[in-house]
Amino acid sequence: MNAVEFRQVWEKYRIKFIIDRKVSWEEIWALADVSLEVGRGEILGIVGQNGAGKTTFLRLVAGMLLPDKGDVKVSGRVSSLMELGAGFNPEFTGRENVVLNARTYGIDGKVLDEQVAKIIEFAGLGKFIDAPVKYYSQGMYMRLGFSLAVFVDPDVLLIDDILSVGDEEAQHKCIEKILELKGQGKTMIIVSHDMHMIERLCDRAVLLEHGRVVACGLPADVISCYLGTASVEPEPVQEDGAERISRHTLEAGALRLFIDDKDKVIRFYDKDKEITGGKGFYSVIGALEKSFEPKDARWEVQKLSEKELALSMEFPDPLFRQALYFSSSGDGAIDIKMEMKTDAPLALVYQDVRLELADLYQTWATAFEEGSFDVWQGFDHVYPIRWKNNKIPGVVLKAKDGGGRLDVSFVSFADTGSRIMSLNKRKESGSDYISLNSSGIVSKTRELLEPGNRLFFEGRLSLGRDLQPQHYTGEEAVDLKAGSLRFVFDSGRGMIFMAGKELTSGMSLYTSVRAGNIWLDSCQALWEIELKKDKKIVAVGHWPHLPLSQKWSIEMGGENSILLGVETRIHGEVHLEIEQVSLMLPSVFKAWSTSEGQRGSFAEEFTTDYDILPYRFWYGDAEHIEASGDGFPKMILKRGPAHRFLRGVVENTDSLYKARLVQYQKTNPRKEPPGAYSLFQGAIEIGA
Repeated sequence: MNAVEFRQVWEKYRIKFIIDRKVSWEEIWALADVSLEVGRGEILGIVGQNGAGKTTFLRLVAGMLLPDKGDVKVSGRVSSLMELGAGFNPEFTGRENVVLNARTYGIDGKVLDEQVAKIIEFAGLGKFIDAPVKYYSQGMYMRLGFSLAVFVDPDVLLIDDILSVGDEEAQHKCIEKILELKGQGKTMIIVSHDMHMIERLCDRAVLLEHGRVVACGLPADVISCYLGTASVEPEPVQEDGAERISRHTLEAGALRLFIDDKDKVIRFYDKDKEITGGKGFYSVIGALEKSFEPKDARWEVQKLSEKELALSMEFPDPLFRQALYFSSSGDGAIDIKMEMKTDAPLALVYQDVRLELADLYQTWATAFEEGSFDVWQGFDHVYPIRWKNNKIPGVVLKAKDGGGRLDVSFVSFADTGSRIMSLNKRKESGSDYISLNSSGIVSKTRELLEPGNRLFFEGRLSLGRDLQPQHYTGEEAVDLKAGSLRFVFDSGRGMIFMAGKELTSGMSLYTSVRAGNIWLDSCQALWEIELKKDKKIVAVGHWPHLPLSQKWSIEMGGENSILLGVETRIHGEVHLEIEQVSLMLPSVFKAWSTSEGQRGSFAEEFTTDYDILPYRFWYGDAEHIEASGDGFPKMILKRGPAHRFLRGVVENTDSLYKARLVQYQKTNPRKEPPGAYSLFQGAIEIGA
């Protein structure tokens, strides 16, 4: 049985035009010969340019208009969310408006009290529920209007592109409620310029053009048809003064780029199927203790040629601009270039480029590793994919079997040491998607970036079959030698060899910090060699995402020892909860002991929980920690007398490395002020 039926419906407006002070009237058909059925429990999406007739269609369903020709039949109670503040008395409070509107739907008595309480709770306006709504922001209007629309128990719910005005939290909450209503079998008609939302929520979609139905079917097919015709100019009549939406596309074989400068979203498509999810493709800039995203900027799009698109984004505070250039570089590949221009000196903390993809891929591969997205451990909706090496130029994602989709390759052209890449699975609002993040590591050597233009990011997104990960060129390592002892510093990790045999494994000698419950290690930092002598290296590493640097001083202390000093430098407000200096050793090391007489054996088990290590064998105060194993010399990590505040740790790593750890760590109960302090002074000694 159908909830809504349109039979050869026509609807016209009589429009007044004033040209050269002369008044004329013209009849414009907003809908022309529309026949359509919406089944009970179906969610129908309506797409089209401004002036296509979308809002007129909803008004006819809601009974706000009567057709000039044809028949409209609607079964059941209709609730609508179309114009912000529609139906609200601006002088009444939010609570008073809820009660009045609920009564118009026939809700009264005890049921009224119960429903009003639910509406107010869901709206989440706090004390402002008792303030006149004339003081509400657009987002507050949206929260209250949506709550009222869904909690009056409608049979048919109409939504007209209103959700985009709310904040991200409110949007997620509303989408979750829509999914809940969908599960209850409610009929919904949704008008939106967010193609991702239409495809995700709707069972079927309709494309309106100049008041006529030009496509009807699966959302992906209708969206593909719409994007292919998005440059067609609408009729001169604009619906309800709605803003004009500017859309731009760029094609490279099966790969299509689509920029929506109204909703401020950049999306990619594999033919007719959107492959982006979440926020699509975007950048995040950390400066002035804030995070700046594209939604904060004013957008301007320019089509340079059939193979080139340009997008400029101007941020009001601070005064800086971004320019993005997209160019078709071949069949299935689009090159991406980002530039940043500052008008005044700018303290830059981080610069991230993010690509969020729909859950269409089952495996990933880098130049070093490969794996699947079957991850179970996460926090705050984020499930990280753990890599042994994050300093990689790119990653390839393999499409799921049976979906008919192409594989994806995302590559950065920057020097590998200046960017790190991470991969996460995200689960939010009942939807899974994949998040790729390429983070530029900002050097803290200079406090401010000088005014001018600079390259922010350069890379490529590709679609294809049997794509291969970008080869890793690596950074030049620095060697120190003393007899048969050799130390190799390789961008934040120190490998130790004796007579050509490596004594360390995994991350080898490294440091790590935890801030905001997130671990970052020295292998992810950007390193600069300050001093290189025959027996000594001084290197400075700049951490991603944190106003933090470290200075390492490494010196050969003889043929059996390496002297190590680590200085922490804090450049801004940050809470380093834990700082560690660690030595990672292969699993052939079987026993451990301390200078205070504690001793034991390493277990042969390795946890899958990377943040909590249950295989910790000792924690305490000791001048040195020793590990030994068959066929290997003893490895001793020793702290200096001025660093008694450090506590020793002996444990196994997780299952990613399957190695042993001896380390010293410092716990910071509060934030340290900007400045420098000695974290570690000691040595690594190699015994018999």
